[in-house]
Amino acid sequence: MPRIKRSVAALLMAFAPAACAQGALTGPGITTVGQAPLTGPRADIARELPRYGYGDTDVSRLSSGQVMHIYHLLYSGRSQGDVRGQIGATLQGSFVQRGVDRVLGQDR
Repeated sequence: MPRIKRSVAALLMAFAPAACAQGALTGPGITTVGQAPLTGPRADIARELPRYGYGDTDVSRLSSGQVMHIYHLLYSGRSQGDVRGQIGATLQGSFVQRGVDRVLGQDR
């Protein structure tokens, strides 16, 4: 089992620089020099979130999973109210994640 963990860690470390350069990964411990402007789905989300009442959201701090889920919601063809609610749920995170964040002192 430890060998698998080392392999996964090595794989993540190999791909993290490329992902950071593309703006796919951001968050605590992952930094980019000069914080490049948002591109791709993150830029689209940053433009669209104010329409749904989430203009104060820092898109650069969202996980890549949150980015892709919100991006999908924006172009899903659902009603604006439904999309707004789903975005709120995505930004708030899961019950388990909120508990983990609370225990680790990373409350938003």
